[in-house]
Amino acid sequence: MRTDSPRKPIPHIGSSEFEDLTFGSEEAVAHEFNNRLNVYGVDVDKHRPLFQKLRLKGLPHLVLFRNGEVKAKLGGFHPKQIIVDKLEQWLK
Repeated sequence: MRTDSPRKPIPHIGSSEFEDLTFGSEEAVAHEFNNRLNVYGVDVDKHRPLFQKLRLKGLPHLVLFRNGEVKAKLGGFHPKQIIVDKLEQWLK
């Protein structure tokens, strides 16, 4: 039998706050890796077949392609420095 306990409110943030908590946008990473890679943002609602083809499990998701092939994936929220470190590692 379930006992009712007080529920904690679920925090909600808007898109602008999410952008502030992450790394601003893909432009921040693109600027960091200028001339080393191309960075693109994709609206999953408009391009669902691509999301399914890449077998992505959630958002946000970073996919690194090299010569048209998927070389690495990083899913979930990560601070900018973690993303930068992973990209540095993958680009070696």
